[in-house]
Amino acid sequence: FSGFIFEALNQIINGTSNFPSINSAQQDAIQTLLNMGEGKFSAIVAGAIIIYMTSILGVYKMWKLQKWGFYIYASINGLGIIYSIMGGSYFMPIISIVFIILYFRNIQYMK
Repeated sequence: FSGFIFEALNQIINGTSNFPSINSAQQDAIQTLLNMGEGKFSAIVAGAIIIYMTSILGVYKMWKLQKWGFYIYASINGLGIIYSIMGGSYFMPIISIVFIILYFRNIQYMK
């Protein structure tokens, strides 16, 4: 899967894809990913998939009314909040914080 993404990014940066033109900041970001090499890029993609699946596991466990699902969800998304703020994004951390608060308000119903 990550090989497909890596190849698509290569095509975008070389201008051989059907993507519309991208600005220089986007080109720099893509070039940084390509400079890592396919092995490191694959590791990053695998790590991201593991993180998202762990968050989904937390949601599933909360659905089953298990408290530790909340702790998993809050931990993973708490790390995501820190990462997003360090990256300069402020909208997504606010959404994550709102969801953590909403789930926390219902923790009394979980076992």
